[in-house]
Amino acid sequence: VIGTRTFGKGLVQTQRVLSNGWALSLTTGKWYTPSGRSIQADHKGFGDERFVESDSVGKRPVFRSSGGREVLGGGGVTPEVAITADSVLSGERELAQALGTRAAEFHEAIYETARSLRPAIQGGYTLQPAWRDSLFVRLQVANLPVTRAQLDAAQPVIDRLIDAQVAGLALGDSEAFRRQVPVDAAMQEALRLLRAAPDQRSLIRQAPAG
Repeated sequence: VIGTRTFGKGLVQTQRVLSNGWALSLTTGKWYTPSGRSIQADHKGFGDERFVESDSVGKRPVFRSSGGREVLGGGGVTPEVAITADSVLSGERELAQALGTRAAEFHEAIYETARSLRPAIQGGYTLQPAWRDSLFVRLQVANLPVTRAQLDAAQPVIDRLIDAQVAGLALGDSEAFRRQVPVDAAMQEALRLLRAAPDQRSLIRQAPAG
């Protein structure tokens, strides 16, 4: 497994509708891997779904895969090859702070921008600077607190968001995924390992022990 540690959700919930119109979600089961491992994270209290990456590994139960490798339970899936998340650039941080609680409206503006572009999109297109202009107009119409300088400072992430929506709407999810591969650090590492390994056994041996 390559990437970052997953959150740790291994419960099954069943919803019961009450007579007053409210609903109660009850935990009715747990998922386990064939080795008997639960990936469900142990939260600190009722309603506390915080996930701490630095949870002590020594406190997590150890299991063995069918191949004999040690794997940890009780807190998501820990990858054999960890990929550190990219640092948030200052421009992206300032944009997020400016949006505050209106991030959903921002993403809606990106979606509507992509939807307006959809009829003219064909395979092999190139993202155009004018698309960011169109997005900024929509942000102004929606009265979102984003300046043009803030939008331009976050251009890399803005371009990725627009491109993903355009590709998905016009060409389908597979094409949207393909266009994101070059900037997907985990996918790039996976491709590097696959290309370097002559067979599956050699590939598995590249994973750190434990």
